[in-house]
Amino acid sequence: MHLATALNVLGFAFGPLVFGPLSEVYGRKTPLLLGLLVFCVFNIPVAIATDFETILICRFIVGFGGAAPIAIVGGALVDLFLPIERGIAVCILGGATFMGSIFGPIVGGCVTDSYLDWRWTAWLTLIPGAVLWAFLLLFIPETYGPVIFKRRAREFRFDTGNWALHGAIEEHRLELGDVAQRYLVRPIVMVCREPILALVTVYMSLIYGILYLFFEAYPISFSAKRGWSLGVGKIPFLSLGFDIIYEAAGKVPPEERLILIMFGSVALPIGMFWFAWTSDPDIHWAPQVIAGISTGMGIMTIFIQGLVYIIDTYAQLSNSAIAANVFLRSWVGAGFTMFATSM
Repeated sequence: MHLATALNVLGFAFGPLVFGPLSEVYGRKTPLLLGLLVFCVFNIPVAIATDFETILICRFIVGFGGAAPIAIVGGALVDLFLPIERGIAVCILGGATFMGSIFGPIVGGCVTDSYLDWRWTAWLTLIPGAVLWAFLLLFIPETYGPVIFKRRAREFRFDTGNWALHGAIEEHRLELGDVAQRYLVRPIVMVCREPILALVTVYMSLIYGILYLFFEAYPISFSAKRGWSLGVGKIPFLSLGFDIIYEAAGKVPPEERLILIMFGSVALPIGMFWFAWTSDPDIHWAPQVIAGISTGMGIMTIFIQGLVYIIDTYAQLSNSAIAANVFLRSWVGAGFTMFATSM
């Protein structure tokens, strides 16, 4: 099942290269609806699959579609908020995202241990995804300025009969080659030419890989070594989440974000050493669980503040910058998942 997890994470790598740039051409809402629809539909064959190959392929596609919010929401926050308020919004977004990563294994373990089988983990993913898709379709408006102006210009053309009215985004018709060059290649070009983006992405990729190492290490340490059940053995994940709540509530001025990243770079290795030092089954479980607070504080501080830093730096190009960031760190996360058990 490590391969299924790795392929799911690898889907995150390719999704932003498509959905992020599309959001800069067609707006935020349409690509988000498309990605979430792909995510929901391909959870169905995972739930009813009769062979492992189907699960692997569909898990990759689920990750591909599920990457749409990751790629698009950063640009939507640029549309909606000024830098200081945006920092708070990104902290809330990042906190919610990682709380999902923490609660997911716990719920999945409990479902697998219950009278329900593992297939219900896919159904329980599909159901809220479908509800969110319907909510997005019915209630969430478009936020991307150029697309909003394009739609208003179209309405004015029909209302006034003045066919000379056009939005700025309509003045240059994009061919397929232009789309590939400007929107699919741009994330890769940005990470190669922008030292800030490259360095932050490399560091965030390492942190992302370490996070997935812990996703594999916790069940081994608490279930395999200490003899806890699969569901109970994943409850210590919650210790990683206490500081996420703190991070989401903080109001951080933009110029102090790199200072917070440096703070996280100290807290993380302390937590990792603490976790390993207390991992012997003969040592009480409490110190090892508490180690997750320092570890989670380091991971979340680095990750969330790094994400805010990228969004603030690249503003209207933030979706492409995030696409490059997600592409590289997803490869690292998938790779770390594969060798975590061997370590």
